[in-house]
Amino acid sequence: MRIRPALTTASLILIAASAAACSSGSNAATPTSPASAPSSPSAAVAGASTAKATCAQLTAAQVQPLLVQPVTKVTHKAVPDQVSLNGTAQQCTFATSESQQAITVTVVGGADADNDFIGQQRSLSKPVSVPGIGQKSVRDGDDNTSTITAEASGLSCSVATSAEDQIPGVAALEQAAGDTSDIGDAKFAAISAALGTLCNRIFGSGYTTPNLSGLK
Repeated sequence: MRIRPALTTASLILIAASAAACSSGSNAATPTSPASAPSSPSAAVAGASTAKATCAQLTAAQVQPLLVQPVTKVTHKAVPDQVSLNGTAQQCTFATSESQQAITVTVVGGADADNDFIGQQRSLSKPVSVPGIGQKSVRDGDDNTSTITAEASGLSCSVATSAEDQIPGVAALEQAAGDTSDIGDAKFAAISAALGTLCNRIFGSGYTTPNLSGLK
């Protein structure tokens, strides 16, 4: 923009100062650009590595889609020392009125998180990754079980059921398989992924809506 010759030196100084002030205010109000935003779910929660190891933030309503029967009791307790040497762990159980039917979530943090994940992985006969759960995850692809363990943000999270037939759609599959649990590994993979959404809620990243459409 050309400055008219009639403007004095003092006027020029005032204009420059005003322009600098406006420029400063504009920058302060400008939202963070996509280029400076986290580029992945894991990056978005990288600062959560010191998060407290707890599953108490999960609600019965969030777990209910994974159970046929209504959740009637929720309990939280500290994990025994043999699992978490530093005591930075918690276990949450979401039980139904049916005898011995529940979903259990275990979260381990701090220095024990990585050791817990590695220990769970080594205990499996056929470790298989579960896409979309945590920064890394594992289930047993050779044991007809849906138990899943995932790790992200300095936390290790495991989810297990007391019986797979309490998951919506599984009872019919087992009945079709001659009243056995031989429903195929693809079905167990789908169950594990659905259970893993509870870990994603704890990690604060990834998808959190369980998809059980593959069990129908």
